[in-house]
Amino acid sequence: MAPDPISTNDVLVAVLDRECNKFTDQYFPIHAKQIRSLEAALALVNTDKHSIKRNWSKSRAANILTDLWTHVQEAYILCALATTQTSLGALKTIDYIKAVQIWWEGRQVKPRGLSEILHYHSNILPTTRGNSDFVTTTTTVEKLTNLILREHGDAPLVITCPFSGMPPPFIQIGRGLKIKVELSMEAFAELMKGTN
Repeated sequence: MAPDPISTNDVLVAVLDRECNKFTDQYFPIHAKQIRSLEAALALVNTDKHSIKRNWSKSRAANILTDLWTHVQEAYILCALATTQTSLGALKTIDYIKAVQIWWEGRQVKPRGLSEILHYHSNILPTTRGNSDFVTTTTTVEKLTNLILREHGDAPLVITCPFSGMPPPFIQIGRGLKIKVELSMEAFAELMKGTN
């Protein structure tokens, strides 16, 4: 059954809030359907706007998702998971970002498990954010490995893991922090299993 059209800011916020309540402070891997939803949202955001301008609903959904990614990335994720292009494209208000920002800033519980999706699934999220101090991009492990081998193949490699987990474990390649790769505790544990 298709979701009901999102006709007002209140409906949009209610949908986001309901989806947000499914998350906790603990990160759990998202399932295949959620991954497909994030991939569909990414494809829509990356679609050439001129190619969909005649499909008003699709164009509107793309604009809303782009705005959400730019201003409230967690809301982008929630929207991608909880809506369809058709239901989201039905929103006709122009002040939805204000409504979403007020909701998010006022929300008592901002589950860390939701925010972790930004880290663990950056490969299926948009690559830019409006006025952010970072840019996310994707590549393959093979390309990254080839670059490191080509540029720093004989450089020393140091793996550091503070007992507290803070700062996060990291790999340093070369002297003077030329390359520093942060790891999650889980990735560090897997790496240590593989090196023993």
